[in-house]
Amino acid sequence: MFTQLALSVRTLRRNPGFAVVAIVTLALGIGANTAIFSVVNGVLLAPLPYQNPEQIVILANTWEEGRLGLSENEQLAYRELTDVFEAVAVYEYRTLNITGGDRAERIIAGAIDSDVLPVLGVSPIVGRNFAPQEDRSGGPSVVMLAHGYWRQRFAGDPGIVGQDISLDGVSRTVIGITPPDFRLPQDFVGTPVQTYVPLALDAVPDPRNLHYLLGLARLREGVSVEQGTTRVAAVAHRLIDELGTLPESFSATLRPVSEDVSGDIRPALLILLAAVGLVLLIASVNVANLMLARADVRRTELSVRQALGASRGDLLSTLLAEVAILAAAGGLLGLVVAHLAIKLLLALGPAGLPRLDQIGIDGRVLAFTAAASLATGLLFGLIPALKASRLSGQADLHGISRGGTASGTRQRARRTLVIGELALAVALAVGAGLLVKSFVLLTSVHPGFEKEGVLTLRVTLPETKYGDARSARNFFASLLQSIRSIPGVEEAGAIRNLPLASGVGDWGIRIRGQGEDGMGVRGPKADWIVATDGYFESMGIPLVSGRFIQSQDRVGTLNAVVINETMAQRYWPDGTALGAQFRMTTDIDTIWRTVVGIVGDVRQENLDQEVKTAMYLPHAQFPSTADFAITGMTVVVRTSVEPTSVVTAVVAHVNALDPEVPVSGVRTMKDVVNRAGADERFQGMLFTLFAVMALVLVAVGIYGVTSYLVSQRTREMGIRMALGAAPSQIIRLILGEGLVTVLIGVTIGVVGAFMLTRFLSSQLYGVQATDLQTFVGVPLFVAIAAILAAYVPARRATKVDPVEVLRQE
Repeated sequence: MFTQLALSVRTLRRNPGFAVVAIVTLALGIGANTAIFSVVNGVLLAPLPYQNPEQIVILANTWEEGRLGLSENEQLAYRELTDVFEAVAVYEYRTLNITGGDRAERIIAGAIDSDVLPVLGVSPIVGRNFAPQEDRSGGPSVVMLAHGYWRQRFAGDPGIVGQDISLDGVSRTVIGITPPDFRLPQDFVGTPVQTYVPLALDAVPDPRNLHYLLGLARLREGVSVEQGTTRVAAVAHRLIDELGTLPESFSATLRPVSEDVSGDIRPALLILLAAVGLVLLIASVNVANLMLARADVRRTELSVRQALGASRGDLLSTLLAEVAILAAAGGLLGLVVAHLAIKLLLALGPAGLPRLDQIGIDGRVLAFTAAASLATGLLFGLIPALKASRLSGQADLHGISRGGTASGTRQRARRTLVIGELALAVALAVGAGLLVKSFVLLTSVHPGFEKEGVLTLRVTLPETKYGDARSARNFFASLLQSIRSIPGVEEAGAIRNLPLASGVGDWGIRIRGQGEDGMGVRGPKADWIVATDGYFESMGIPLVSGRFIQSQDRVGTLNAVVINETMAQRYWPDGTALGAQFRMTTDIDTIWRTVVGIVGDVRQENLDQEVKTAMYLPHAQFPSTADFAITGMTVVVRTSVEPTSVVTAVVAHVNALDPEVPVSGVRTMKDVVNRAGADERFQGMLFTLFAVMALVLVAVGIYGVTSYLVSQRTREMGIRMALGAAPSQIIRLILGEGLVTVLIGVTIGVVGAFMLTRFLSSQLYGVQATDLQTFVGVPLFVAIAAILAAYVPARRATKVDPVEVLRQE
């Protein structure tokens, strides 16, 4: 075997052009597949940092609009299913100000109950978990630190355990440090949680039945997700009657934690893996074509070896040894390509891609690369090797000595491979075309505001100092007035939920005059958004009628509300929205509000999401009766200069009002909008890259096959030209034969694309999976590129000297 490998190496060294083309082609295909598989491995396949994660489920309520968090009443009811769950836990996210040391900082906290870590099977690496008595309202003030934040702010000092730190002005004792790889299930995207504080629910559940808790549960051994879902749904239906505040469509469901972590990215990644698999298949077919052509060139050598006594098995072993060397070299170089591609993916990938820290080349990825190299070697090498080793000794030597050409069978085999390449390339290119068109349509969607020249930053006040509504209102009013004095600032405002950066919730409303009792009906609802004066002007949101929120909208004046155009048209289709009154169906805000303005629709959560009804409540008037303040607001600043040039001045004005108030999330509105379409842009970019790779490989393949066939027909072309054939006739002859191959391949590809692109439907916006323009334009482009690849060798065929050809005869 060693002798055969050494012989194969010498043979390949004598043909460096062939070896380099084959190895590079394979490396590109294998490397691209390895890179995408590394993402799939890290996001979907790598084990979660929990004990027996297959038993952990996400517990959530559902209704007609999707998933819903748990209320305090509901989580107590689900805990009673002890025959289904070993334990149930709930948590939520908060933001807190940490002070002390050299700076104030706004951090993300996981407010967890004492069952969260046991449900996930996790223990602190230093210290301990929360005790049940600490997880009660009014209990001891304690905190756990996330490992990364512990190292960042406290230099990994284990002595911090037992010490006090100040969070939102409350002194809390550090009792533990979580493991380095620990994350809450919804904490694998974006900035990770930095601290953990007790959830500390009251003994008596909140009567408002607010659905703000995220639920976790560990199934008992032998209980399936389906069985558990049936049981929790039965409890949810019982709660409809008991609580009296739930819609008939209310239910509950369980979802494996692994599916919840991967979220909506799973289908997109699997589609990308299938797409890059097509690239590898095209690369393999291309190399197989090269091997077939090279086998024809080596017929003399192989026939001589057979005539000297080499058996067919000896020839086959030698040829397969060459295949193994090419596949191994392609795999090794593919790892280098994959390493570089992974770096590029991590740099360009969307921020919403979960578990980025798990993406890399590990044992599973190496095994995948080895398997891909082996499978590719068998795919491109086995059939050509079998064909090349099937010689007829003296007959082959006799035919070769007379200048025989490749058989019709071998020519048909090469054309068949080209047809296969074309079909695969068309299917992949059509998919890329659909995704690119979808992305273009998505980016053309107007978000409802003007993104240019706007700076945004998050300001959250510590509740210990600004816990009453009046203090919070006064701070933001003073801050906005101060920011407006900065040179280059045209306007400033603030919003509780920045569009395309945070979700919002809806609240039911009662419309005055609709309903027999004069209090209205319960059906209408709208997203509730708290804003200050200057917000609409800063964002460039158009005024349809009426007025914007003004600084005069304060406690003691007309209780105002501004609504969007969709809400006005839905609930007041007769055009009487301006001046109408409604109130929210909650004890947080019980006053009747008057619609003073109607503004244009804004894409609040996603560019591709349908606009919902929305109401904008003046910050200086909300809430009307509840005892809490809206302390977290995103300040938006419209400037006549580069927005980032005023960041230092804006932060200085915040610090001048209160140095303990941190500023976070500084970015331009243009960056916010760009990030909103990052997933679609990333997927479209990769699909396009794969399609370009496929097209290049196909062009190279067609060029190579056409060149080989032309070289085999040199004698025929010389005779035709000697008999008077014009160069244009020679070109038409060769291109005509190639055109048949191209048309067959493109037709098969279009049919395949119709079958495959339906899997892209969920990834498209504003375009059908059978879009006619794409299905006509893309195959036509591929066909033109293929014909151009065949034109060069056809043109070269016209340079044959007929006199020289006849002299050889």
